[in-house]
Amino acid sequence: MEPPPKRVKMATPTDDQLLAAVLQAKEANPDLGVARIRVQLKDRNGWELSEKRVKKALADLAAVAPAGGTSEPKSEEVGAAVAATETGSWLAERPSPRGYFSFTVAQPTGAAAGVVLFGGEYYDNAKNLFYNQLYRLDVPSRGWSRFTSINAPPARSAHQACVCCGHYWVFGGEFTSPTGNKFKLMDDLWKMPLSENGSMDGGKWQRVAAGGGGADVPGPRSGHRMVAVGDKLILYGGMGESKYYSDLHVWDISKGAWISKMVKMQQMKLGKDAKTPGPRGGFSMWPDGDSALYIWGGTRDKGRNDSEYLDDLWRLQITTWEWERVMPSAGAGPGVRSGPSVAVVGAEKRRVVFLGGVMDVENPATGPKGKPAQVFLSDMHVYDMDARAWSTPIGAGAVAAAAASAPDAAAAGGKAKCAGPRRNAQAVYVPSTSTLILMGGLRDEKTQGGSKEKEVTLDDVWEAKVDCGQDGRVEVGEWKCWQGPAGSDWHDSSDEGDEDEGDAE
Repeated sequence: MEPPPKRVKMATPTDDQLLAAVLQAKEANPDLGVARIRVQLKDRNGWELSEKRVKKALADLAAVAPAGGTSEPKSEEVGAAVAATETGSWLAERPSPRGYFSFTVAQPTGAAAGVVLFGGEYYDNAKNLFYNQLYRLDVPSRGWSRFTSINAPPARSAHQACVCCGHYWVFGGEFTSPTGNKFKLMDDLWKMPLSENGSMDGGKWQRVAAGGGGADVPGPRSGHRMVAVGDKLILYGGMGESKYYSDLHVWDISKGAWISKMVKMQQMKLGKDAKTPGPRGGFSMWPDGDSALYIWGGTRDKGRNDSEYLDDLWRLQITTWEWERVMPSAGAGPGVRSGPSVAVVGAEKRRVVFLGGVMDVENPATGPKGKPAQVFLSDMHVYDMDARAWSTPIGAGAVAAAAASAPDAAAAGGKAKCAGPRRNAQAVYVPSTSTLILMGGLRDEKTQGGSKEKEVTLDDVWEAKVDCGQDGRVEVGEWKCWQGPAGSDWHDSSDEGDEDEGDAE
């Protein structure tokens, strides 16, 4: 694997650089004060900053970013240097390790193909860190850049993002304070314009619909799913404060409004016996052309403060808003598991690749009535939307992924030939290069002493060529690692003297 890039150390930043860095720190953790910001910027960038200069940067931000982040910025009050961040600018920077972020192809064709990453969270067994940073991965150069803006959406994770009708859209999610004493679910919808070639240069975040519940507007939630079908954003399910949702919501871009009530009235005409997928969160959802979508799996309430994984498959016909329980014509699917990576692949976008996830198995130490053990996977499966059939992909990449899921894979050692077992990694397919890109995810590993489990947050990036053959088979080429893991810290609960200090990005 390639080593992580080294950060360039700068002794003294310009005013623009300092303002962008302080903005990033405050967006990630609004509770940061002057002293902690100075320590953070010194550790990260090598900047020796006076208390007076950091206070001035905070005062400038306060003047242009009113509390709540929903008002328009007052750029004229702080001069041209700050005004330049209204529409955003890009800084070369690699995202730190995080989970539950969104990963979306924003430039599907041409030499400027790129993928956009937004939000996410990081947990090190001591504190929670949530992000509202927007990053762009340039596929041809494999370089990262971060978008700096003074009116970005609040930090969040477990949200949803997609591209539709010339805009990048974000809805919902959740936020937890670093110490865990504050928790908030969100119901806000944001958008940012894309230029003709799909880039976000000169873009500006805009909150386009306030929350508030009701029949049309989806309430606060996380773990939901949202995809673009035609000129509509379709949202389903997710988790609220105390329950899983089964509601369907539709944002009509041409009307600039939620039309969920109208959709529900059409569904009522189908009769009371019409079936639906039911309450669930953390499932997979993808479009089927411009007139339908699929849902697979997820998690739902099992009762007695417990939940269960699902592996059922559903299809929603947009013209009638009718759900259909799909029984595959052939093959075996991924099975009951949580957190697989999913991407629609091929020039015609008719095949869906599943990779990895986590599965519960009986724990030999506790038996069938005890808490199950978790097995992290890396195997691959393919669903063909035309044939309505499951299959196993072929090729070196598929073979390596299956081998890494084998029980004795870890003991075998050797150089990694694929990303390896993990859950909740993000996968996208880039049509211009016919490649599947996989990033990050989570997995459990033993601590240094070997007596406890720790959650490892990954940020490595892998790529494999994908070929959809005329015979219905999907071939996955050799996996290549673009970006090795930067590594993440884990604070043992037995450590003494831990303080709520340090890097709060």
